[in-house]
Amino acid sequence: MSLLNWTLILLLILLNQGCFSPTEKSESNGDKKKMTSADLKTQNCPYGYIPVPGNSDLGTNSFCVMKYEARNISGVPTSQPQGRAWARVSAIEAKHLCKNLGPGYDLISNPEWMTIARDVESIGENWSGQEPGVGEIARGWTAHSFYNDSWTNTSFAPHSKPSCLYNTGPSICGSEGEHRHRRTLFLSTGDQIWDFSGNLYHWVDWKISDELSPAPTSCPRRWRHLSEVRCRDIDEVHDLLPGNPSYSSEQGLGQFFGGNGGAALRGGSWRSCSVGGIYTMFLNFSPSTALGTTGFRCVWREVY
Repeated sequence: MSLLNWTLILLLILLNQGCFSPTEKSESNGDKKKMTSADLKTQNCPYGYIPVPGNSDLGTNSFCVMKYEARNISGVPTSQPQGRAWARVSAIEAKHLCKNLGPGYDLISNPEWMTIARDVESIGENWSGQEPGVGEIARGWTAHSFYNDSWTNTSFAPHSKPSCLYNTGPSICGSEGEHRHRRTLFLSTGDQIWDFSGNLYHWVDWKISDELSPAPTSCPRRWRHLSEVRCRDIDEVHDLLPGNPSYSSEQGLGQFFGGNGGAALRGGSWRSCSVGGIYTMFLNFSPSTALGTTGFRCVWREVY
């Protein structure tokens, strides 16, 4: 048999054994595991960012997001546990600050926010009952006694270290506490994201775009449950609602407030209480508004 034929036979054997499969990796016990998009992105994320698997239903590819809300480190938005989050930033400024970090960096968009929220919703550890839909999702550093919490916060968290994992009293930290006031949420990758609901509202770009894209301005200006929202400029399924539309603010998912401001905020502030949550949306502020309750979070998308 010729050398060429032997080479072809050997190649076929190797292919059948999976040696050249780009979607699998060998484990120490000899088993093989499908490599997810999150696995592929883990090593590529900038320092302080964590990977998020894309969601085809929402039109997103895998991306990296700040693990912590942006901090002001010499004018540069930085993801780190030390210090307070960067407040009093407008949507226009937040977009500019993220883009200035370099190629691939941007302000988180609403589709990317929804991608994270849907992922969080699906993880049992984020629910008080340890199963999706059982109990409530942790909403973190957000409490107001008017809405049945045991205290009212007076400011946002001093830092995001393990000693401040829970909000345990009026703007007080604790390493242990009530599930409702835990500040971290798990992703399907095993990573944890801090203050995705509560602490500060987050500006989001309505779309993934080079310039800040305007949010809908036709929605009624009042708080309402997510399932009650009807607005001609919002695709409720893709722009707002949980994967399970029966979930409500009573389960820590948040509420909706319309308006004609032209910019979108999500999450909640330190005093949003039951209206705060991973799906909360507020549309009544303009892109130039900068308040002590508003912050932001940058993302990084791989540049091809």
